[in-house]
Amino acid sequence: MILNNIEQRIKTCREKSFQFFNKINSDLGVKYTINHDLKKYPSAELYGTWSYVLGKSLTSTKEIFNEFERESLINSLKKFRQTDGTFYPKMLNNIKNSKSHEYLKLHTSNYAMGAMIKLDENFDFQSTFFDQFLEADRLQNWLDQRSFIRPWEESNNIVNVASYLALCDTNGDLKAKRRLYQMLDWHEKFRNSKSGGFDKLSLSKNHIVQSMAGAVHNFHIYHYLGEKIN
Repeated sequence: MILNNIEQRIKTCREKSFQFFNKINSDLGVKYTINHDLKKYPSAELYGTWSYVLGKSLTSTKEIFNEFERESLINSLKKFRQTDGTFYPKMLNNIKNSKSHEYLKLHTSNYAMGAMIKLDENFDFQSTFFDQFLEADRLQNWLDQRSFIRPWEESNNIVNVASYLALCDTNGDLKAKRRLYQMLDWHEKFRNSKSGGFDKLSLSKNHIVQSMAGAVHNFHIYHYLGEKIN
């Protein structure tokens, strides 16, 4: 009885999810939210498209995109691909934002690449911007610049870079796994044994929560490498 109730609730949740996805998919493109104005905020179409692709893929157990829709979604994502291989709305360069352009580029590219691979298993994900992290010295220099004041935000940066390295490793780049272990060693060096996050400051309660939330991102590296999390 309990199992049947859970299964029914899961089914209901899935149906509601698909209702939402259908509402954000419009003739002008995929919206970020139901009330998103694509003409006023065109850059957010990138967010809407990857959310639509990855969300529908997660909530379905079968093939859900026909060829026409698949091609349309691929073209929507490709509109935002830059010459360095990243996915990034150029208009964000002219909009005041609390995040750095590097943060935004890592973030938008990681999600967009995931959606592209879901739509096209032969997608060429290679990016000259991300390739810099395959070099040990460059990666170490970048890691040394991470801020312990923003552990959650920085963990977004870390997992976005790690995701690209994992793609490279999966596709046979021998340097990629070494760089992932380099990231793991860095995390172990600064990991707080109490919170699991990376922080060495005099912490407030809120900062500890931020650190723990960030650690969940970093633990993806452990899972991918099959390493034990202490």
